[in-house]
Formats: sequence, C-alpha cells, structure tokens
Amino acid sequence: MWTNPPRQRRKFILGVALALASVGTAAAEAPSFDSSELDRIQRAAFDYMWEHRDPKSALVYNTTESNAPASPTACGVALSAIPIGIERGWITRKDGYRRAQQLLKSLGKAPRHQGFFYHFLEPRSGKRTWHSELSNIDSAILFAGAMVIAEYFENTTVAQAANRLIEGANWPWFLDGEEVMQWGWTPERGFEGGPMHFSEAILSYLIGLGSPSHPLPKDAWAAMRRPVATTADGSAKMVYTPDGSLFAYLLPLAWFDLRHQHDAYLDYWTNATTAIHSNIQFCRLNQASYRTYAEGLWGLSAAIGPDGYKAYGAAPAVRTAHDGTVAPYVVTASLPLVPDLAIATHRRMKELAPDLWTKYGLGDALNLDRRFVCRDTIALDQGLVLLMIENMRTGLIWRLVMRHPIAERAMAQAGFMPGARSEPLTPSSIPGNPGASMTIPLLDHAVSVDGALSEWIRDEAMDITPSGRRHVESGAVRDAKDASVLAYTGWDREAVYVAGIITDDELVTDAAGADIYQDDCLELYWDLDRNGFRFDKNANDVQLGLSPGGPDGALQLWAWGALNRLPDEVQGAVRRDGPYTFFELRVPIGLLPGFVDRPAKFSLSYHDRDTGEKPAKLHWSIDTASDPGTILFGDVALQRRAP
Repeated sequence: MWTNPPRQRRKFILGVALALASVGTAAAEAPSFDSSELDRIQRAAFDYMWEHRDPKSALVYNTTESNAPASPTACGVALSAIPIGIERGWITRKDGYRRAQQLLKSLGKAPRHQGFFYHFLEPRSGKRTWHSELSNIDSAILFAGAMVIAEYFENTTVAQAANRLIEGANWPWFLDGEEVMQWGWTPERGFEGGPMHFSEAILSYLIGLGSPSHPLPKDAWAAMRRPVATTADGSAKMVYTPDGSLFAYLLPLAWFDLRHQHDAYLDYWTNATTAIHSNIQFCRLNQASYRTYAEGLWGLSAAIGPDGYKAYGAAPAVRTAHDGTVAPYVVTASLPLVPDLAIATHRRMKELAPDLWTKYGLGDALNLDRRFVCRDTIALDQGLVLLMIENMRTGLIWRLVMRHPIAERAMAQAGFMPGARSEPLTPSSIPGNPGASMTIPLLDHAVSVDGALSEWIRDEAMDITPSGRRHVESGAVRDAKDASVLAYTGWDREAVYVAGIITDDELVTDAAGADIYQDDCLELYWDLDRNGFRFDKNANDVQLGLSPGGPDGALQLWAWGALNRLPDEVQGAVRRDGPYTFFELRVPIGLLPGFVDRPAKFSLSYHDRDTGEKPAKLHWSIDTASDPGTILFGDVALQRRAP
C-alpha cells in the first residue's frame, strides 16, 4: 500500500524536514519521541539477532533472504545484542549466557586463517561458503561483539572464550608488508580489495591497535588516508569515505564511544554528524529529480535496492551512486547524532510506505520513484539500529566496550585526547608529498639529449626517495636502492627538459607501447589549467612516459592524456650502468599549451615493479584525496630570467 499526501501537505512536510536538517546540537537536547516507540524499534531488531539463526549452531543468518549464509558480522551484532535483551527484560540472564556460550563454541570451531574469519559461513558447520574472502572488517565486527560479551559476563568461561577469539587475530599479517591493512584475503588469490583507508575500517584499526597478542603498529593509524572535502552544499569540511555510504561513518561509533574527543586528525563523532547533514543536503539538492528526496527522505547508504545490493552514497564522495533509494536503517541508527530529525524521517518513511515495517523492523530500502520496498533486512543494519538506540538511551554498549583493555590500549595508541572539534584538524594523511612547489630554471647553456648528464651536474636536483615515505604514493619501496629518482629540470624557448638518474635494483621492462606504465617506468604529468588531472584526454592534461628499456632493451617513450600518442618532436635518451639509469627527456614547449604564460600543476613519478612483489609508486607531488574525482599535482612555474 502506498500513500500520496496532497501537494500542500507534502510541501509542508518537506519544509519541516529541511528545516530540521539545518538544526545543530540544539535538536539533540529535546528529542520528540517516547520510550514505547523506541522499545518497539529495538525489540524488532533484537528479535532478528535472537531468532534468525541456525537452531543447532546458533550462528546468525546474514540476511532474511532465502538461503542466506551466516556471517561473523551477524554473530558480532548478536553477541552485542544479548546484554541489551537481558537489561530490557526480553530474555533472562541465564538464557543470554547460554546463547553466548553456544555461539562462541560454534565460532571457535569455524575455520580461520591467522585468527580471522571468512565473510560468509555455512550456518550449521561454520565453514567457508560462497568462495568468500577472509574479511578484515567482518572479523572486527565479530571481535567487537566479543568485547561486549566478555565485559558483560566478566570472569566467566564465556568471557574467556570471547577473549580467546579476539586474541587469535594476527593484525600485522593483514598489513601485507605495507603501512595500512588490506580488506581481504583468499587462499586462491591472496590479498585483495585494496588498502583500508578512512571508512568503517576505523573499527578494525582500533581493535587491531588494542590487541594484547598481535597489535598493529601505531604508525598504521597515522598512515590511514583521511581525505578532506567540503559537504554537499559547501558549508563545512569533513573527512569522507570513497563511496559516501552513510553507514561507514556510524559503524565504529556503535561500539567505540568517540564523543567529545579527537585524535591528531579529526573528531569522528562530529565528522559523522556532518556526514549525516551532507547526506541530507545532497538529497535536497537532487529533490527535483527524485520523489523520494522531494518527500524529505534521506539516508543514502549500502542497502538492498531495486537493482540488488548497492553502496548508495552522497557527496563529497568520489564515487556516488543514487537513484532515489534510501536506507531506513541508517536513518534510525542516526538517532544519537540527530535525534529529532532521525525520528521524524523514520516516521515519515512508515507513513509513506506502511509495508516497510517488518517483523524485524523497517525493511532495508525504500524507493518511491520506483515504487519499491525491500522487506528483507540485514543483520548488520538492524544491529546498528539496536546498538545505536541503546547507546543513546543508556550508553550500555559504549560502557562495556570502553572498559575492555583492548579499547583502553587502542585509544592511547591512536592518540585520542579530550575535546570536540567542528572540522578536521589537519588535511588528510596523504602520501605523495602533496602541495609541493618548484620553479624550472631557465637554461643558459645548450643541452644534448644523449643520456650524459655533464650539462646538469651544477644544477639543483630534486630527490624522490622512499625516505620517510614522503614521496611514496602507493605500495612499499624498501629503500633508495630499491627505487629512487634524482631529477633535474630546465627550459629554454623551445623545450622543457627533465634529466637525472633512476636507481632501481631490479628493472622489469617487459611491457611495450601504451602499457609501459605497468612496469618500471618514469612518468611526467602536466595539469596546464590547474583544475585537476582526470585522464579524460583533456587538452590541458599531458602525460608522458619513459621506460628505461623495453623488451629489446631499447628506450621506450609514450604519451597519454591530451596527446594520446607520442609526437615525433619528443626526444629521449638513456644510458645504463648497473642499477643506475641516466636519462634525458626533451618536451617541446608547443606540446604544453599556455605553460610559458602561466604556472601549472606538475609532477614526476616512478613505477617500481619487482618480480614477485606488488607494484609501488613514488611521486614528487600528488594529492588524490582533497578534490574528489580529480588528481592534484604540485605547483610549477618557469623561471623568467637566468640567474
């Protein structure tokens, strides 16, 4: 059944919702709901965790969809739910203890690797199913639940079993030799999913930092990228996730109490609140295109939408997917941060789509434009609703987690200190030496492009090395012998020159033509109009590559971006001497339109690909986070007069 209120009433409702969206912390002081309403919402979510399980193993099903597997995530929120059920009188302490005991026993028998669990489990046996990956974040959610139950039933065999589960995780193994962790691993393919940066991964890093047995190094917390951009309407700054899915900001806050404190980068509670408002603002800005948003609804987050499970998200994320689908669970889970706004939107969703309410709470997604209601629910989504409301009401989960020794160590290692902050304290922790600047000197002598550097030795060079990881954009470079570049630059009225020495203890140059970037390769980038490099053949984005030696050992040059071919006028030369490659490159000024007249953005990078290892990349100056969807290089200008 669908409702379609009169136009004037819809305008009124929308006006109220948008007015609430602009309310700050004042709205949190007088929430307009009663305890019976919260009881009903919480009880429905709790019933999922208590009822929707395998009867023998007690492993909890990941979703209410037919033939759904179990998951460590579902089990983690189920363990967290038990103290809530006991304290609210929905189950007895004895029954809660027995369920925790049964669940931990089954999890203890489930196959693991390095102490971590597979993403999806066969419900009866706990074995890996669906060829799923060993999941970092899903294991972390399970460990968070184990922390809750260990503290609630402290000094019992349940507490001992829960803590053993957590202590088995070898967190440094998930670094895979790098400074940040990886998302997943499979026996067939090894590590996959890429590096874990700012997102729901905050939970993994905190538990990893606090591990009593195999802790992460504290440098991993600092190495995690926290990209900063403005909100959807440009009113504030925030650290954002790649896809803008709202649940990622809330998930760590369901267990860790991060209110009124911050680390060296940001206040995570305030940042999540800003993300909620940015989500609302994004929907507001797109209300002309979607009825869902025009009705005052918001909540773009990963959910089971009309086209299947999708990570819906809002600006300022780099990748935003939205089609009028909102996720009710993330609205309700926002209650502790924006109480009046969240409850008003929760009620509005039920009013517009009465079929949205299910046995276990609001269905996972709603799209008015496509007349779609998802009546299936997901364990994690309902778990967030249950835990966040309980934290708002009593702080129970926060108290249990924050008194666990893992949380105490984690907060110290991450460097948290008292005090709320309205915006990020520093830009992101971004590798690649962002924001550097240089001036290319005007040459007072002729240059022969022959690979000899006699013309350059008196000039100042830029040293691009892995020292201190300042110039490391991605991957791991052991030391300057593994990969580094000493580069000189200069120009005259005809051309720009780049020359120098590449140090690489193993040259891999099997690729040819446009693919040379896949192997050891020097690259130069010009963003001539300074509006961000986009790899879209923009006339002002020029990219050149130099391979120290192709399959036949000879120098290879290539051009991408605006040129999309190698002009005959580009000249290059190399000379090899053991691990050293001496190079020179001449780029005619005519291929760099406007460069003589105005400063530009520029960088020089070096790909390093060693046999049997993951590729790495050094960059003189690159920032891939501060301007979503674009790449920013360092500032460069031409010296007008010779010294």
